[in-house]
Amino acid sequence: MDAASLTAIYQSSKDSVRFFVPLNNKRYLLSFDIPPDRIVEMDWWDSVQLTHPSSPGTILKIHCTPAQHNSFRAANDTNTALWSSWYLEHLRPSHPAFRVFFAGDGGYQFHPSPSWPPPPPSSVQNQYTTTDNATATTNSHNSDDEASEYPPCPAFRQIRTRLGAPHLLLLPVSVGATYAYLRSFVPLPDWCNPFPRHSEGVTGANHMGPWDAVRVLRVMTDARRDEEDGAVAIVGRRTYEKGLSEEELCL
Repeated sequence: MDAASLTAIYQSSKDSVRFFVPLNNKRYLLSFDIPPDRIVEMDWWDSVQLTHPSSPGTILKIHCTPAQHNSFRAANDTNTALWSSWYLEHLRPSHPAFRVFFAGDGGYQFHPSPSWPPPPPSSVQNQYTTTDNATATTNSHNSDDEASEYPPCPAFRQIRTRLGAPHLLLLPVSVGATYAYLRSFVPLPDWCNPFPRHSEGVTGANHMGPWDAVRVLRVMTDARRDEEDGAVAIVGRRTYEKGLSEEELCL
């Protein structure tokens, strides 16, 4: 969110708005002339509760949660401010809690293989349907060797374990992020382009592609359980029968 948007939000709701930011990000909002008493800095696993006089007993609980991404605004402030995700709980008397996870921008796993991401398996007949005899394929590019050498970010599993499975997940889906964006401005052939092509998985440590977003969905919701449970995996508003591979869920 840019400075103009933040300033406009403050100007429109001066009496009630609060800004919650990770550690050492308050300074930026102060530079936009937002008063310090409207800004709350939070560390990972910090939480605050908001209430409203018109809704007794109703609570919005905000958790600052971990995320995997570097931070900088200039060359001299690299990684001097915390990066985070956010987890919200809406609590009402006599109602079940509703939990939302906002990942913001972050990565799940570095994938060094130039053949990553893998192509859709041949067992998939079309984008939305499967047949009873469709067989799941094994992702040869996600071997145990790669997983051990480049382990996935543990934050998502930790968040689910500590705070519970969210009902709604807002996850980023990247196609290369900053690197691909900069490369798009250079109208040169590959052999002399200062931004050479690379595997989309190389930026996976900071920006998750669709294949990793599906993995995070699974980790945080336990949607994929053992087959004995008769579980299904739910992605958006579509339900896929058990037995599909990770690549099929990415379609």
